[in-house]
Amino acid sequence: MNATKNRKSLAPVLIIVIVFLLIAGAMFLNRQQTIFKGQASPSKTYSLQNSYIFGSPLTATANGQEKVKISVFLLNQQGLGVEKKQINLKTTPAGLDIETAQDITDKTGQTIFYASTKSPGRFQISAQVDGQTLPQIVTVNFR
Repeated sequence: MNATKNRKSLAPVLIIVIVFLLIAGAMFLNRQQTIFKGQASPSKTYSLQNSYIFGSPLTATANGQEKVKISVFLLNQQGLGVEKKQINLKTTPAGLDIETAQDITDKTGQTIFYASTKSPGRFQISAQVDGQTLPQIVTVNFR
């Protein structure tokens, strides 16, 4: 008699467990995945505040041969790259030789330049798009 009573008391628990597993399985199968793709946005709208400029290395030899890679990323409000925009660099003080590897943004919003000089000094580099300057600058030292 106790065995029958124990089985009857387990039945509601088993039903609850089975229902829980069915709900959890349905949620797992139906969940949506968000995948970030660094692709360019279809619009030409960009955000100067979301865009940025990098330099690497930040210190180099002023021999006219050692180069600093300057990368600019032009992004929209959602952080996606904006393609097909021309980027120009400005340096303070003048005296850096800027080699353009890619001045039109690609699908990720990136452009690439190389800076070198034979004159030692500290140089600030800024990026411009459509006559507007990104608020961020990069400082490189040539010794």
